[in-house]
Amino acid sequence: MQNLGDFSIKFEKIKDGYSCYSEEIPGCVSVGGDAINCLENMAEAMRLHFKGTEEDLVFKTFQTMTEILEKHNRQIEELNRKIEEIDCGEVRYKD
Repeated sequence: MQNLGDFSIKFEKIKDGYSCYSEEIPGCVSVGGDAINCLENMAEAMRLHFKGTEEDLVFKTFQTMTEILEKHNRQIEELNRKIEEIDCGEVRYKD
């Protein structure tokens, strides 16, 4: 899980209650009929935001690992082809 570090939540009075947001967590905003409800909704918004971030990280890590494995498999196939060429022909070394 990510370390959130320090962040602030700013509240604003709106016509139907309160809205809040955090400048440090872009896209996390909330509204509520009162400040407590707004903060509860903000907690849920943050939970969903970081759950998505964590899922993205897992997917990107898996994707990167897959790409690395595919690259290594291609290298192994190339080495196997070279070994077969050596086994099939005469190899001479010059000093």
